[in-house]
Amino acid sequence: MFLFKKLLSGLLFPLPVSIELLAAGLFLLWFTRRQKAGKVIATTGLALLMLSSNWSFSTWVMSSLEDRYPPVMKAAAVSAQVSSPPKFVVVLASGFTFDPSLPSIAQLGATTLARLAEGIRIYRQVPGSKIIVSGGKVFSPAPVAQAMAKTAEGLGVNPQDLLLEMKSMDTAEEARLLKPIVGEEPFVLVTSAWHMPRAMALFRHAGLHPLPDPTDYLAESGKEVAPEDYFYPTVRSLRKTTNAVYEQLGMLWERLRGQL
Repeated sequence: MFLFKKLLSGLLFPLPVSIELLAAGLFLLWFTRRQKAGKVIATTGLALLMLSSNWSFSTWVMSSLEDRYPPVMKAAAVSAQVSSPPKFVVVLASGFTFDPSLPSIAQLGATTLARLAEGIRIYRQVPGSKIIVSGGKVFSPAPVAQAMAKTAEGLGVNPQDLLLEMKSMDTAEEARLLKPIVGEEPFVLVTSAWHMPRAMALFRHAGLHPLPDPTDYLAESGKEVAPEDYFYPTVRSLRKTTNAVYEQLGMLWERLRGQL
């Protein structure tokens, strides 16, 4: 089921859909008499690709996810929401490339590193707390949580304050497998701002009590925009749109499975 979900969602991302439409349109133009249909389909594919790669559009769709939970400037703002300081800081994993020839920090993707750095920042502000790093093997021979823990140790986290969840394959499984660890206690949940709405919904549905601490912002709404950002398609903008689409597809999938 997990592999099917990954394969299906990959076909529905902006870039694959654009290429599929362009290919279908060109096929009709070159090999059939349905010229008008071919032109419409190919033009739609090109327009979708240009829109998905546009800075303004990608920022708008990403902001719709990232603006739902405010950033945490100080841990005190989180602690103020509960009667006592949270005992756990849960950091959800993302990208990971297993390569024993590299140090653990170099194996973690930029998104995972951003989440881990934020988790360590909050952990250091909450005396007596522990960090839980969560992430299984997915497509690698080793769990990403293992590399996250080694990296955290290298950055000064006390090994006794580290807990690992190494079996989950996705966010829904992370919620289910973390419940026996955190129990009914409120805890800080660290993940990307664009992933936070889905993560919060899944964790709450599982009966957990997360306190959101979003990080890894991509919308760049406060950025000084260069003129070319408005007119030229960029890979960075395409990535933002793709991440936003991925989250929307993820929420739809979880609703269909009754997990939201």
